[in-house]
Amino acid sequence: MSVATHSPPGDGRHQWENAIRLVSGYYLSRPHEALGKRDEVFARARKECLDALQAQIDAVAGLTAEDFFGGQRRGRKKCK
Repeated sequence: MSVATHSPPGDGRHQWENAIRLVSGYYLSRPHEALGKRDEVFARARKECLDALQAQIDAVAGLTAEDFFGGQRRGRKKCK
């Protein structure tokens, strides 16, 4: 038996599957979330995923060339 889903967006199947994988990392029912509330759990998981992605975007947006070329840390090689 197959589950009907929306078709992948214009970016293709890989993007669609990656989005599902990202949200699934946040899709864990919490003790206070009642059983049978999968849509609510999904909405929370999607929001948490989007918040985390936005934090990454903000970090990249705030990165300067000096940070990138001169301030690399944690054992990574400098970019030339």
